[in-house]
Amino acid sequence: MKQTQLERNIEAYFSSCDATRERITKKSGEVVEWQQPYTLFGLCAATGLSVEQVYAFRDGQGKPKKNCAAIQRALFRIAAYILEHALTGELNWQVAIASIKDMGLVPEGESFESGMLTITMDDASTEAGI
Repeated sequence: MKQTQLERNIEAYFSSCDATRERITKKSGEVVEWQQPYTLFGLCAATGLSVEQVYAFRDGQGKPKKNCAAIQRALFRIAAYILEHALTGELNWQVAIASIKDMGLVPEGESFESGMLTITMDDASTEAGI
């Protein structure tokens, strides 16, 4: 299947983030790995889309429809990255939840003040090709 320019730009964005992985020695002597994080705004910069345009594709309103699925997959990839880093303690869970909520990937009315998050996989993930 032929990739669209948008799909190529999205993959280039994730590849460029992954290519920044490096080992850094802190002043304390501790060695840590660092990588440029996946973010919504980084995705926007890489694709030339505004946040509003990304949200339109997320909601299935953009054309071609193939681009909607590409953006949905990219947002799920960013969300997975954020959640995985929160689960390993590399990212504060409040920041993670706020970021995912900002991307519109948390159902309206959900409250996470307790620090608990339930992830339910449904047809939306299948439609996005995940």
